[in-house]
Amino acid sequence: MNRTGTNMTVERTSRVMIRLFGAGAICAGGMIIVTAAGAQELAQGEKTLPNVKDVLDMPGQSLATVFTKYGAPTNMTPWDETTKAPKVLIDYGPYSFIILNKKVTQCVFWEDWKGPVMGATIGGNADEIKKELGPPNEDIKNADGTELMTWNVTNSKSEISITFDKQHKSTALFFGTTG
Repeated sequence: MNRTGTNMTVERTSRVMIRLFGAGAICAGGMIIVTAAGAQELAQGEKTLPNVKDVLDMPGQSLATVFTKYGAPTNMTPWDETTKAPKVLIDYGPYSFIILNKKVTQCVFWEDWKGPVMGATIGGNADEIKKELGPPNEDIKNADGTELMTWNVTNSKSEISITFDKQHKSTALFFGTTG
């Protein structure tokens, strides 16, 4: 998976954003604008990378908490449009949050995140990551040579999913709830 947008229509995107942000979200020329009334807690945060633990603690938190803690995102993109429940990827560059029903369901660390996340280094080799995390609970090999491995987190309803490119290098780490 990557951060590129989907082919959602502007009308559907607008409906998704209004559901997430209330009447304070408008769609103008294909660009989503969250007005001050719709994001009262939106705070301009520092642009330094947060502590990895702080990002990992976000699943289950409210959308307002994301804006208060991290400020305005660099981008907002509809996510997983094939499901009935609309999701939005709130992008902060090296990390992102996936939002469903105004709650964070997952945090995402991208290739430009510096440092390890839960023992895995983004850009690291699949074999090295499996040595660190153990064998995955699920390993999906795609026809194009990419791969998705998932590990259940012990004593938790959370999981770690890591995407790999054709060279078996990790490209993203997703952490969040499974249900």
